[in-house]
Amino acid sequence: MLGLSSTLLRSTQERISLQVSAYLEPAAHATLLAHTMLGRGGATQHDKEAYAFAASVLTETPQIANVLFADGAGNFMLVTRAANGQPGATDTKRILVSASGRTVEWVTRDKSGAVTARREDPKDDYDARTRSWFTGARASADVFWSGVYIFFSERAPGVTAAVHGPGPDPDVIGVDIRLDAISRFLGGLSIGQTGRAYIATRDGEMIAGPDSKRILQTVDGKLAPARIGQVGDPDLTASWDHFRAQGPGNRVIDVNQRRLISIVTPLANNGQDWLLFITVPESEFSGFVTANTRRAALLSLVVVALAAGLGVLLVRQGLRADRSARVVAERSAAVEQQSAAFARLSAEAGMFDPDGTPPKALTETLAEATGAKRAAVWRCSGQGQALRCDDSFEPATGGHVGGLELSRQEMPALFDAMAEDETIDAPDARRDRRTAALHGSLMAPFGSNALLAVPVTRAGRAIGLVTLEDARRDPAARDFARACATLVALATPDRIPEAGTAPQTSAAAEAEPVADERGLDPALAAYSAADETHPQAMVLVLTLPDATAPLAHQVACSAQSIAAAHEIPYVKMLGTTIVAAAGFATQSPAGLAEAASRMADVAIALRERCAELFDSDGGLAAFGLGLDVGSVVGATLGYTPGVFNLWGETVQAAGALAASAPAESIQASEPAYLLLRQGFLFRPRGLFYRPHTGDSRSFVLAGRA
Repeated sequence: MLGLSSTLLRSTQERISLQVSAYLEPAAHATLLAHTMLGRGGATQHDKEAYAFAASVLTETPQIANVLFADGAGNFMLVTRAANGQPGATDTKRILVSASGRTVEWVTRDKSGAVTARREDPKDDYDARTRSWFTGARASADVFWSGVYIFFSERAPGVTAAVHGPGPDPDVIGVDIRLDAISRFLGGLSIGQTGRAYIATRDGEMIAGPDSKRILQTVDGKLAPARIGQVGDPDLTASWDHFRAQGPGNRVIDVNQRRLISIVTPLANNGQDWLLFITVPESEFSGFVTANTRRAALLSLVVVALAAGLGVLLVRQGLRADRSARVVAERSAAVEQQSAAFARLSAEAGMFDPDGTPPKALTETLAEATGAKRAAVWRCSGQGQALRCDDSFEPATGGHVGGLELSRQEMPALFDAMAEDETIDAPDARRDRRTAALHGSLMAPFGSNALLAVPVTRAGRAIGLVTLEDARRDPAARDFARACATLVALATPDRIPEAGTAPQTSAAAEAEPVADERGLDPALAAYSAADETHPQAMVLVLTLPDATAPLAHQVACSAQSIAAAHEIPYVKMLGTTIVAAAGFATQSPAGLAEAASRMADVAIALRERCAELFDSDGGLAAFGLGLDVGSVVGATLGYTPGVFNLWGETVQAAGALAASAPAESIQASEPAYLLLRQGFLFRPRGLFYRPHTGDSRSFVLAGRA
């Protein structure tokens, strides 16, 4: 019974653990980032940089209530959301200690950073040096987490995460995190009918629960966290008593003449030593099992006995004969089906268009005879630098699609295999270097895995491909695909015209749009009105899978070399993510366009180099690249000479594009595509959500035009 309840409740435990970790981790990251960027002087000489960082953290992370900076001399700065409730507005409390005395000043700023009010508070006697978050952070080598206490202004429970800076008398940087949102999350969980979940410390002090009011108590007129025995939940109290006696674990206990499932498990997150309590009556999860155990056991025995008897009879009286007959029938059906398919192809061999375009019946017959999920015929175009789909057929929908093009720059391994007349039979196209890019672009969205690709050759020269997705893996299917490839080769004229060529006047008009008075593509008008207080830049983000240290070192060195060769001024690597940017130093649209072109060349070179490195390492090339153009925020942070850093919505969007890009591909936003489309080849990918803008199109960058 306990095993059944554990299975049913395990997903709830994991969900709560992930929610709490995701809620607290940004605070630890924020303190470490501030420590890295500012070091010392956040409350004094670097107060402007400290305020800019704090305002950004409060805007992006709603669970953070305050950002704190303090030093050993008593100087202190607190940045919090403004009490007037205006979006983006902040209140800053600053305490400065000097030889002439101590001053306390409150400054209110609007969302643009402009000062709207100032006032002094000489009665304020706050001293950060006496607080646990300050002393604890100085004594800890890592991020220090305070105990739970009540925030005075919000009247809500919270904790403080703090870290100390460098030096013998270090500064301390901290953030206050509200915990009432965790209580709201626990209150919204459905655990059986009356089950509940709580979070508490090992000392029995409440942190969060389904009713946030019950986890607080009033002591001497002040709010404080309640203890488990003061919550008023007898199930929780009983679970706590068993934990103190037996430790963590899943068990069934008796409470008020009821059998109760009690789960107590450590909640490991960011160094906190918290406990998760889940209590639910056993009858709500497994009462039906208890009531019907004997009946189910008897029925199971009867079913097992009948099944065993029938199995013996089948084995003795004809299992081998049936199996042999089935194999013969399947082979006969396959032979008849392929014979009919060959007859149909012979009858329709003359139905090819003069330019060699195959009839729709070819792909239909190919899919039917091989059991393929999708069958397609591709022919070379653009002097062998591209493959154009003449026809693709999906038996499930009965639909035909044509006109899609694949570029050699995007899939060099596939083109090389085709040029060498190499038949590709990949059971898992994602893991085959020759087909990995094709799988990420076309097969994965369609849901197919296996690929059979047969080259179409004429006079020893590859002129196309016949592809089958998820076809039967037998010699007959491969032979039929080769026969179809031969038929396509015989019907293709000596000179393959490039399909879809439009009249010269129309093509020229579409390829060369008239620029506006600033020299911009008119389609960029919607994006040129962006906030001009921040520089515009083309941002490239490369996300890598987990790799060995030598491989990561090779990727980093390659990124440095490629960036230097293309004069990219900004390249940074953090973990498995590389960020590069260019164009933020120019003020002209033409300069931004030139920087964007260089960045696109960097993206193509990085894609090819990473594919080579991962292929030589024997791992999957599960990396992605993202390109976006727009406003960025840049500043030199830290002590002289400082570190120049870029951030903002464009950097975040490029990272999201890289994370969602097909394997071994470059995904570009619509603004980046509009800026680069004159010199590079793209294909549509789908819709991509941009904050503050909404859905916009995304594109896959194939290569240079």
